[in-house]
Amino acid sequence: MNGKGTGANRLEREHWSMLSPLLTPLPLSGLSLPRPLRRATKLRRLLFPVAAIIALSLPCSAEPNFPQPQGMVNDYAAKLSPATKQQLETLLTKFKDRSGGIEVSVVTIPYDQMGGYPIEDYALGLARRW
Repeated sequence: MNGKGTGANRLEREHWSMLSPLLTPLPLSGLSLPRPLRRATKLRRLLFPVAAIIALSLPCSAEPNFPQPQGMVNDYAAKLSPATKQQLETLLTKFKDRSGGIEVSVVTIPYDQMGGYPIEDYALGLARRW
């Protein structure tokens, strides 16, 4: 051996000599972050509250899941008897024929499927979907 060691050991020493300045602790007095890091920190301080507000408001702004229409009488809450549903369907079909195409729907929805929306907002959203 020539006293310098193997090539692998020499490479390890060179890498260590390059990394050692990065691994040595910095003195805390007079320490400040580089300007780009300070900007990034300020940006994070500004963006975090905005992101939190947006994340918390998403469930509130989500639109409820509206069911698909199944005719003129849509009894999703199962409140109407089959005979009543048939009577209403016949009445509403006759009204549509006599009025020149004006459609009227009867819809029953269980309260828990309205997603916490007021009945007026839910009904308007449902009518716009259909």
